[in-house]
Amino acid sequence: MAAVLSNGKGFYHPLVYVLECHRLKIKFLPPSLNEPGPLFMTDGESIRVPIRTSKVLPSEPTNKF
Repeated sequence: MAAVLSNGKGFYHPLVYVLECHRLKIKFLPPSLNEPGPLFMTDGESIRVPIRTSKVLPSEPTNKF
């Protein structure tokens, strides 16, 4: 799921994959400044959301991660 969400080119809308993770009880972890990266990453049995998906930060600082 992390690879499909990172690629952004699955057959379905990304929300469908997020809902499937919820159904499978896969948790999403918030972005981490200590472990930044441009992709969704697995962290145990959870998926860490990348900082670039944060709508609060302007795009310039998130491009550095």
